[in-house]
Amino acid sequence: MDQLVAIMRYQALPDQVATARARIAALVATVLASEPDCGGITMLQDTADPSRFTLIERWPSREVFLGPHMQQP
Repeated sequence: MDQLVAIMRYQALPDQVATARARIAALVATVLASEPDCGGITMLQDTADPSRFTLIERWPSREVFLGPHMQQP
């Protein structure tokens, strides 16, 4: 089985950075709590532009990522 690393990038509106950070963190917590196959998610915030966020997600396979994970609301 091949591991999948998915990278997501988000750009918050300049006046919504704190809200975006909190909502992304809540989403990450939900995924980690409800999807036992997830191998971890790291959230990074750009120090040069705090409105930019990157998520690095680890999944056991492409099938798990595209199947059960992508079927979540």
